[in-house]
Amino acid sequence: MLRRLAVRIDETDEAGELEICLRNEFGLTRENLLNEIYHKNFSIQSLAPVVVRLAGEGENISRETADSDIEGLLRLFRTYRKRFSDSVPTDVAFLGSVIENENYISASLRKGMENEFGNSFSISGDRVNTVKGAIKTAIKYFN
Repeated sequence: MLRRLAVRIDETDEAGELEICLRNEFGLTRENLLNEIYHKNFSIQSLAPVVVRLAGEGENISRETADSDIEGLLRLFRTYRKRFSDSVPTDVAFLGSVIENENYISASLRKGMENEFGNSFSISGDRVNTVKGAIKTAIKYFN
């Protein structure tokens, strides 16, 4: 998102919706953006909720960023199915506020998974211990 924003800043003098939002919510401006991120240890992850919200509202840079991330996740699912294809649905748990909560990214990912994989993956609403999940997968496929 920051790379896309930097390109937009370089290309135009007009502040877009994302830029206005970052200025209002975080005090980030064209003039201080690089300094805040590279020299003042700005918490980049704190931008995620804003990007997710704006993606849902259709803001271009946020939507492009979210769509790119969703495609990256779908690519991982494709690779998994290719390597470990079987007829039994694979349980999947989403962890992290961006993907656990109902928003543009979680809805688009679920829809993409359903469209591409049908019922090959079963999305669990339960919180899963990631170590236990990795061990369970290892036992299933490498026994």
